[in-house]
Amino acid sequence: MSAAAKLLDRLERVKQVAPGRWIASCPIHNTKGQALSIREVDGRVLIHDFGGCVTDEILRVIGLTVSDLFERPLPHAKSGKPNQWHARNGAFETIHKECRLVAIAAESIAAGVLLPEVERDRLCLAAERIRAAVEVCR
Repeated sequence: MSAAAKLLDRLERVKQVAPGRWIASCPIHNTKGQALSIREVDGRVLIHDFGGCVTDEILRVIGLTVSDLFERPLPHAKSGKPNQWHARNGAFETIHKECRLVAIAAESIAAGVLLPEVERDRLCLAAERIRAAVEVCR
């Protein structure tokens, strides 16, 4: 089974938009709209969530790993040891993005704005992502 097929089989509301390109619902926030973009390029699958979900989290929810997005290991890839620089870099990116969201929410709360439930839920998700990213950095 191809890397794209493995991924697409586990997603909902998949629609092919061009050869080697699909859109689907994100399994994390599972909106009715299709916010997840999938593209197959040279034996690898690229995904991007327009709702802001992190690739590692999306894959974890559907029972896959980043290595499942590749038909074969990259020639320069070393087996066995994870690249901690990449993990920490990804964690810092997550912290940066989620902290911006938390800051915006804090400004709204400080101004007396009552956040709707969907925004409170997103704020809780941001807190979870920040905690997880901090663990990667330790």
